[in-house]
Amino acid sequence: MSILQSEVCGAINYDQRRSQTKIAELVEKYQKLTAKEIKGFNEEATKQAFIQPMFRALGWDFENTNEVSPEEHASNGRVDYAFKLNNVSQFYIEAKSLKADLNREDYIKQSVLILMPEA
Repeated sequence: MSILQSEVCGAINYDQRRSQTKIAELVEKYQKLTAKEIKGFNEEATKQAFIQPMFRALGWDFENTNEVSPEEHASNGRVDYAFKLNNVSQFYIEAKSLKADLNREDYIKQSVLILMPEA
C-alpha cells in the first residue's frame, strides 16, 4: 500500500469513527430526554436537534441545495428533505416531531402518496 493509499484509508477510518461517535452522542441525547422534554420538540426542533446533525455526521452538506434540498417537490407533494447525488434525488426525509406517533394512518398515507408516481 502506498503512503497516499494509507493516508486515504486512515482519513476514511477517522471519518467513520467520527460519524459513529456523533451518532452515538445523538442517540444518548435522545435517550436522556424526559417525556416532558420530548413533548417540547416540534418538527423544526426535531430537524435541528437530531435529523440535520445525524445526516451531517454522515457527510451530507445541508448548505448545498444540490446535495440536500429542503422542502423538495416529490411525486405527489413536498418532503422536508431530498438527498441528492449528482443533483438527482436518491431518497427523501419527511420529518415529524419527536412526540409524533408514526403509526398514525394519515402519516403513513402521506408517505405513500408523496412517493407514488404522478398519473
